Amino acid sequence: MKRIFSFVVLFLLASALVHAQAPAPLDSSMTPPHVLNHPQADFPPIAYAAHVYGTVIVEVVIDENGHVTPVRIVSGPPMLQQAALNTVERYAFTPATLHGKPVAVKMDINIDYSMNSLPHVAEGWGKFQQAFKKCQGKMKRPGPALDQVEACGKAAQLADALPDGAPTFDAITAYVQYATALIRDGKAADAVPVGKKAIAMSKQPETLLTLSAAYEVTGEASAIAGDLKAADQYLTKAEECKSRELQLPTTPPLKKHDSQVMKAMLQFHAKVLAAMGNQKEADSKLRQAAKL
Repeated sequence: MKRIFSFVVLFLLASALVHAQAPAPLDSSMTPPHVLNHPQADFPPIAYAAHVYGTVIVEVVIDENGHVTPVRIVSGPPMLQQAALNTVERYAFTPATLHGKPVAVKMDINIDYSMNSLPHVAEGWGKFQQAFKKCQGKMKRPGPALDQVEACGKAAQLADALPDGAPTFDAITAYVQYATALIRDGKAADAVPVGKKAIAMSKQPETLLTLSAAYEVTGEASAIAGDLKAADQYLTKAEECKSRELQLPTTPPLKKHDSQVMKAMLQFHAKVLAAMGNQKEADSKLRQAAKL
């Protein structure tokens, strides 16, 4: 009987000890842990190359010594989760305290995987964005074409220096606007290779919106530079992309805008075809434009 009683007492004592040491959710009655070591998040190369960004939330236990043990992933892109777990394991804290005594607690740690979380990317991206916004401002306001060339040329130059894996949409737009500025400044021949660069980037991966604009500006530059055959080919590609784009579900204002862009493209293409002596095809383009 004594042995049974002793066993029960030991069991209750062990249960009470486990319960006392069990980590509790961090709350306002506690002094929260203080970060001692906050290592840079490891960005998986495959996720970086695939443009996967986001925040991973990891639930962790911080014990009485400030050591961190991951418990589970709360949320975040699957491709980034293991890297987030590896990162939080390297964190170090002062322990949380309750009534002046260290206690184990559960809490969430957010691991940010964004452009700004990568210093080598963020610095170049920030400089590019500043130049890109200046380029956009110059292109939207009436002013000397040379000012547009200088502003957009700077943005395009910084786009060239962006690291692999950086978002490409704004970079492609910078090339398109630089090519447009060069055309306005009477430098159509210089605009052609810039447009070709925008085309190449738009294909990796294919982005209809920028691809259409890239083909269009390269076609326009080629026509003005006197290469009508190349212009015909680029404009045909631009119309194919814009036609596919017009089939996508979108808002009425955007649909109207895209139709107007397509109409202007067809009308310009008609002039190119007429200059090539292909009036039949030119008339066909004009009929297509009249329906928009």
